[in-house]
Amino acid sequence: MTFGKCEGKIHGVFLLSSKETDMNTISFTIALGKLGKNSEWTEETKSNETLTELFQHATPIYPDMDEVYEITFEDYIMHQTRNESYTSYDEYEIRKGNPLLIFEKSRLLDFLPQLTDCTSYPDGTFYPEKWTHYGIYCVDHIIDVISCSRPKIRKVQV
Repeated sequence: MTFGKCEGKIHGVFLLSSKETDMNTISFTIALGKLGKNSEWTEETKSNETLTELFQHATPIYPDMDEVYEITFEDYIMHQTRNESYTSYDEYEIRKGNPLLIFEKSRLLDFLPQLTDCTSYPDGTFYPEKWTHYGIYCVDHIIDVISCSRPKIRKVQV
């Protein structure tokens, strides 16, 4: 699994934890999603006729605890975690990948020099060095990280 290209079909990603481990290092532990069965809806949902009708063709998705990964940024310029319910698709942005994304163009990248002392110069150079906007699009959470180095991804046992 790498940013910008994921092998196979992924049924959502769940954020399990995030932590700052060392100075300017942040890690996110995620679980890939796995499909459940229509029969797994709760009794409360089944007792509500409207919800039963809505969910009759829906499939629940759960965290697959056999597919857990830690994504570590050993140095980052900034990061933010947003509630997925309050985000929307922005046609202005250019991104590759899903659910692990790399942005070629984003509003956050545009705004970075106003938030920090990071600078891009007309000659194509950057201070402190070239940075990249990474996205981790989870069920319930949207994580953005701007970093000068690529993240390290490793599978972990929980």
